[in-house]
Amino acid sequence: YELYQSLAEELFFRGLMMRALQQVFKLNFWPSLLLMTVANVSIYVIKTSWRSPLNFAGLMIYLSLSAITTAFCTDASIASCHAGPVI
Repeated sequence: YELYQSLAEELFFRGLMMRALQQVFKLNFWPSLLLMTVANVSIYVIKTSWRSPLNFAGLMIYLSLSAITTAFCTDASIASCHAGPVI
């Protein structure tokens, strides 16, 4: 279950949403990265109900770094670019 959820999140947020923010809304890399990360974090904030600020900070760091690594992926294959954060 977790694998499918992670894969779906990666494909939606870093695949569809990031590209839409950059190509459709013509945002630069950093603003689109920030909006995409905030949208992705909102899922986890709702799940945990803001219980632990330390977990939230760790989640923000992880998602931001994960977004940066996948955004700079130059491989033409979607699967190889998004497989790293899923695993």
